[in-house]
Amino acid sequence: MKKTLLCTAIAMACTTAYAEEVFTLGQIEVIADKSTDLSTARINQADLQKNNQTRVSDVAKTTPGVFLDRGGARNEHNLLVRGFDARRVPIFIDGVPVYVPYDSNMDIGRFTTFNLSRIDISKGASSVLYGANTLGGAVNLITQKPAQPFEGSIGYGFAHGRSSDTGTNQTYFNLGTKQAYFYTQLSGSFLEKQGLQLSKHYHQVNPKGDDGGRAENSVQRDKKLSLKMAFTPNATDEYAVVLSTQKGTKQSPLYSGTDDSARYWRWPMWDKDSIYFLSHTEFGSNNFYLNTKVFYDTFKNDLRSFDDASFSTQKKRPSFNSFYRDYSYGAGFDLGGDLTEKNSLKFSTIVKYDVHREHDNNDPVAVDKDRTYSFGLENTYRFTEKTKLIAGISYDYRQSNRAEKYEEKNVLQQNKRTQSVHLILAISMRLTTKLSSHIASIKMMNLLLVLRRKPALPQ
Repeated sequence: MKKTLLCTAIAMACTTAYAEEVFTLGQIEVIADKSTDLSTARINQADLQKNNQTRVSDVAKTTPGVFLDRGGARNEHNLLVRGFDARRVPIFIDGVPVYVPYDSNMDIGRFTTFNLSRIDISKGASSVLYGANTLGGAVNLITQKPAQPFEGSIGYGFAHGRSSDTGTNQTYFNLGTKQAYFYTQLSGSFLEKQGLQLSKHYHQVNPKGDDGGRAENSVQRDKKLSLKMAFTPNATDEYAVVLSTQKGTKQSPLYSGTDDSARYWRWPMWDKDSIYFLSHTEFGSNNFYLNTKVFYDTFKNDLRSFDDASFSTQKKRPSFNSFYRDYSYGAGFDLGGDLTEKNSLKFSTIVKYDVHREHDNNDPVAVDKDRTYSFGLENTYRFTEKTKLIAGISYDYRQSNRAEKYEEKNVLQQNKRTQSVHLILAISMRLTTKLSSHIASIKMMNLLLVLRRKPALPQ
């Protein structure tokens, strides 16, 4: 019997030691660096490397209250935070909401961790400053920024299981410079999984399924390149532009059960391109600040369904080609400051426009268009240095401008509107100098009747 074989090789070359620094513009909930909030998991780059967590979905293995939901026909990875899925716990990159307009989900397994400084997972009563659909919390992927005049890292890794054709290749680089009035960061990565290793206890049930060893149709490849440029005119203000591109392909392992209606799916394209602007400006006294964000995001997805496990023909009725060409854009800001020594107030707003375009083979393109507005107000009152009361209210409004479904008698829906109000009330106590906790918190939603008796704001 073969034993599992694991080989890794990592090489790093740096002109100076690579100094990790959190991209503060990407934060929404700010936690002191030396404290731990039990309601928010903070996974930094050192932890990611130590646990060999190369994909964001891997953090579920070591984070309490976070579970990996893996599977389904689309072979997607999703994080469940205390039972809530991505439609209740949205994904953010540097505070910018990221999801597929089609169903508000996102395959988190397509996102690598090589250029991240930290992952913040807010569990439960998250801040209303995040925006819509945060009933169960939020996941914020915060990228790196340089801390030295010149710094860089480069790495390579390889691993495989019992079968030689289940290898994993990974390579990445991070290069950055920080000068008196600007900084620049260039990052790139490539992660390839040549196949999924099946358990040595696997027994074939379906003659059309896998026969052991390597799981067929389980290849994944993800490439990413990002560039960050920022202007820092003084010690407090910061203005950054980030460009990012992801190119991916993936496959869905064969069904191993007894049902004859198996699917033979492959995605030759899973691409995402983004550009966004973030800023932080402080003015006056009492810690008053203004944060702004402007973003544009595109998503291209091609799915091919084949007749059988040969993946060579598309002649039978279930076979098809499906194409998604989506894009989103929006803007927002949050404004805050101290009203008194013990009392602070923050206000935020964000507007997001989503467009989903899909068609199969030579069918006409069906288009969905949505616009979402979110407004949040949050007050923090500090009873003592260790105890504070957080109260917040948010209002979300969604308007569906267009929804088409051609196979259902050309269904066309326009101008459907929904709205909801959310309240949050929490008491936070710092138990020690390094440990804090929400000892009581509650988040309520949908306190306002929706327009035209429509359901609550889709999560």
